[in-house]
Formats: sequence, structure tokens, C-alpha cells
Amino acid sequence: MGLFFHALQLISNHVSFISGGDTLRNDTSVLTESTYYVLLSLTTPKHGYAMMQQIEQLTDGRVRMGPGTMYGVLKNLLEKGWIKIVEEAGRQKIYGLTKSGYEVCLAERARLSQVLQHANDLLKGATDEKIQTLPK
Repeated sequence: MGLFFHALQLISNHVSFISGGDTLRNDTSVLTESTYYVLLSLTTPKHGYAMMQQIEQLTDGRVRMGPGTMYGVLKNLLEKGWIKIVEEAGRQKIYGLTKSGYEVCLAERARLSQVLQHANDLLKGATDEKIQTLPK
């Protein structure tokens, strides 16, 4: 149990650094899948359409973002300072990840890893027979 709390403290420290002291819940809480994929796609600078294509490809078509969703996410991420515009060519804007955006990606990866570990631990002992014997 000590290791769990140590990891949680490390994540909290990262988020406090990123947000100037805000708590995990206030600034990053749980990122939506779309938001996290946008951040991940910006490990190399891209324009919105390239992000949409990469996200769709990475998720085998499971996550498809339309322009409205994409630009809503981008606006939010710009306001938080997690991404920035690195180049403008006419109407097209190229976005990039900031240091704080990168730190948010790392914190979310740690959170998701913990969720996956909990699922693996808890499901390890579950079997169809055990589940079927539970009351409805």
C-alpha cells in the first residue's frame, strides 16, 4: 500500500508544479479520451486535420473527432497552456505541446497505468463461475 501512496504523491507533485499549486482534481482530474489523444498526437507539431487523422489511425477508427470537437478541445488546451500555436500559415495553425502539456500527459499515463493495474489485480481472481453465482 505504501508504494501506491508514494506514486500518488509523485503524480500530485507533478500536477501541483504544472498548475501552480492546483490540485489534481481541479486541473487535470480525468482527461477525456479525445483530450488525451490530442495531447499525445502533439508530441510532434501538427495542424488540426493531421491530428484527427492520426487519432483515428491510432485507435483503429474507434475515436473519430469532427472539426467542432477538435477545435473545442484545442481551444480548451490553449487556455490551460498545455499546447501552443507554433506556426500560422493563413487559416491553418500548427499546434505543439508545451512542457506543462507534456507533464499532464505523463500524469495521465501514470493514472491510466494504475487503473489498468487495479483492473488486472481485481479481475485476476474473477472467473465466469464466480461471477455467475453472484446475486443479480
